[in-house]
Amino acid sequence: IDCIPFILSDTAQLAAMVLPKQDSPDAQELRRQTWIACCCGLAEGLATTQIFPFAARMMSSMGVSDVVVPLYVGAIYSANGVGQLLATRFWASCANTWGCRQSLRLTLILTGIWVGGCAGARSMPAMTALMFVRGLCNGNIMLSRTALRRSFTSGGVDDTDAFAWVATSHAASTLAGPSMGGVLYGVQLL
Repeated sequence: IDCIPFILSDTAQLAAMVLPKQDSPDAQELRRQTWIACCCGLAEGLATTQIFPFAARMMSSMGVSDVVVPLYVGAIYSANGVGQLLATRFWASCANTWGCRQSLRLTLILTGIWVGGCAGARSMPAMTALMFVRGLCNGNIMLSRTALRRSFTSGGVDDTDAFAWVATSHAASTLAGPSMGGVLYGVQLL
């Protein structure tokens, strides 16, 4: 009987989190920022993994021998990740200096430019170098999550659901990326 007040207060807290209620402007802003972080996670996974289905054919068209195609495809794919790994500290310091939003805008613009550059690559070394530079310029995931965490922390709100959605969107994109690439495989755009 002594535990009933605790059970009732926990149930009331759970109901307050789950049941729909009138959103305050702050809650709407947090929902918007969560949506932006989810979109960044989705776009990142799609951009990274949709190359899988047609990377081997792309390498063959660049004159790469069939024997070393897997090595080169791995190098191209890994170059982006290595660039991101090396630049993470830089983007973190940019977020602390300029703020997350300004840094995120910059990295989105730079990543878009380098994605366009990758589309025009005509050789394996050029493609690998462009993917590496794309990784260096890409702080999208880290910055969007940092901005989201700061917003939830400053509002004193629990961020568990938001980060679950961000992780889910990124995971879904890594499944959808190869499928999207498979659908696009062989499509002649021009």
